[in-house]
Amino acid sequence: MGPQATVDFMAKLVSRTNAARDQDHIRLIVDHNPTVPNRHEAIAGDRTEVSAALMDMARGLERAGADFC
Repeated sequence: MGPQATVDFMAKLVSRTNAARDQDHIRLIVDHNPTVPNRHEAIAGDRTEVSAALMDMARGLERAGADFC
């Protein structure tokens, strides 16, 4: 997702979270990395660079404590 889509997603997530105080929200970890090669161009051709960049980002998020519940 691009930065605007990420902000939109986070706003929707926060607004739909039943939280009475800040501490009731879920933890979010975001990796906004503008150096990822163009994903749209990769779909039409070689995906190697994009795949490697996204895998590195996923590993970094995992090291930071992210998981899928």
